[in-house]
Order: sequence, then structure tokens, then C-alpha cells
Amino acid sequence: MMLPETVRLLLVDDRPDNLLVMSAVVRSAWPEAHIVTASSGKEGVRYAREQTFDGALTDVHMPEMDGIEMCRVLKKDPRTATLPIILITSHRTTPEACAEGLLAGADDFICRPIDNTELLARLRVMIRLRRAENALQASN
Repeated sequence: MMLPETVRLLLVDDRPDNLLVMSAVVRSAWPEAHIVTASSGKEGVRYAREQTFDGALTDVHMPEMDGIEMCRVLKKDPRTATLPIILITSHRTTPEACAEGLLAGADDFICRPIDNTELLARLRVMIRLRRAENALQASN
């Protein structure tokens, strides 16, 4: 299922192989997607402030600035506060860690291994909701 407009996504992970896999999964659903990759939380914050994205997928565990802190920083900044963010981790995650990510402002939290169909479905829902919110805000 294609979304009506070009999808713009920010993918953040310190492991290049994870970025390649996530990019391939996104392109399997949206071949025309505009994908920007960042290899650190700090770089992800910079890109999010410089460009407009429909959503971001970010790894939780990264050096310098982890995904949860990146999420906190972006949600506090009025320029990026509405950016939908999905946190992804490959580590065993406790309910408390998931709650911490969601309380930091993440829209979703996924543990690896990720089922590609589920990831794409969650992305579609997240993007559709964000676009509906934007349309409602624009009409008011």
C-alpha cells in the first residue's frame, strides 16, 4: 500500500548494516522514499532540525547520545516536537525501558528482530496519523 505523497524518513543507527537493512525495507514499500541516514543521535538531531521528515526510526543504544535522549531533545524543540519517532533496540528490553522511551516522546518502541511487515505497518500508521494531525491543524 502506497502513501499518497513521497515519504521522507530519517534513519539513525551507529551500525551501517542496520541502516542498509532499514533502508531496503522502507524502499521495498516506498521505492520513491527520500531517506536520510545518520550514524549518531547528535547527527540525527542535526538532520531533524535542518530538514522536514514524515518520521524517524532510531536505534536506542548508540554512543554519545542514545535514541531515548535523542527523542527527548527532539520533542523539547518546537521545530521537531511533532516528528514521529520509532525507537528500535536489539537488546532485551524491560517494560521499564520501553516506558522510558515512550515517556521521552517516542511514538512506538520495537525490539529486534523486526518483522518487516510489522515495521512497515507501524510506519504507515504513524505517518498516516501525523498527516491527519497536520491536516486538522491546518484547517483550524
